[in-house]
Amino acid sequence: MLSKNSIAVSSGGVAARGIEFYRAAAIIILAFIKICIWDVTGFCEEPPKKSVKAEDDAAENSVWDNLYGFEPFYFLYGWDPKNIKFQISFKYRVLNPHGSIGKKWPWLADFYFGYTQTSFIDLESPSDAFLDTSFKPEFLYSQKELRNRPASILSRLGLEAGIQHESNGKSGNASRNLNILYAKPYLYFGNVEKHHFTFAPKVWIYIGNLSENPDIADYKGYFDLELKFGKPDSLELRSNLRQGSEGGSVQIDFTYPFRILTFGNFNGYFQAQYFSGYGETLLLYNQKDSQFRVGFALYR
Repeated sequence: MLSKNSIAVSSGGVAARGIEFYRAAAIIILAFIKICIWDVTGFCEEPPKKSVKAEDDAAENSVWDNLYGFEPFYFLYGWDPKNIKFQISFKYRVLNPHGSIGKKWPWLADFYFGYTQTSFIDLESPSDAFLDTSFKPEFLYSQKELRNRPASILSRLGLEAGIQHESNGKSGNASRNLNILYAKPYLYFGNVEKHHFTFAPKVWIYIGNLSENPDIADYKGYFDLELKFGKPDSLELRSNLRQGSEGGSVQIDFTYPFRILTFGNFNGYFQAQYFSGYGETLLLYNQKDSQFRVGFALYR
């Protein structure tokens, strides 16, 4: 369990901080709901077909037409107010695929700026409610359909590769900072419109200075094995496995569409998550922890 030194605080102070936190969380969530107001589950999909001219104009002028889901986007709550976790993530297409460069070299339109932020919150803290936050900007190539053969066993092949920075924005002994160069192939088995299996091993090397956390590779390792099974409009089970020389971690996520649970009325997903091992937070990467949380996701 993540913890700080216990300090007695009044229930009124805790309630006030709780209201402030949920207000801030609501603003963040509502801002991103605007992106996918028509259909959250279609956040990463291409917009409806338009005329060529209208499509070109939209791609050139609209931020939203070039903004996509990236890593899972969720808000999760543990068994007590010290155990809250939320993550926001998106990627932005750099080049207009309908511009002169994109038409001449289509593969260049698959480069993105990505951003993921993962925060851990303790509402009972007397001072700073944010225990730790990982800020992860990156520049990457992302193409999920390098090969698409629906009739074969290996129905689709994709690739993500890039350079990522990660830090927690703290100072002194609490500061953490690392940079990686990574590649992540995606192998899809079965019809991707129905129940199918995804195998996605991510491998990386550390680059630059690791003086603030010289042994972090011993706990975070050099690879993350992502395994998924599910159906786009139904249940999905996802696991992420890591292993370093001093220990590893496993994270299991279960998501289920609210549309099914609410007779077609609400978008998003119910989510349950279990984590055990090292490295869930950047600050305490060398401390072992186990957590179970439930909540909701806008993108999975």
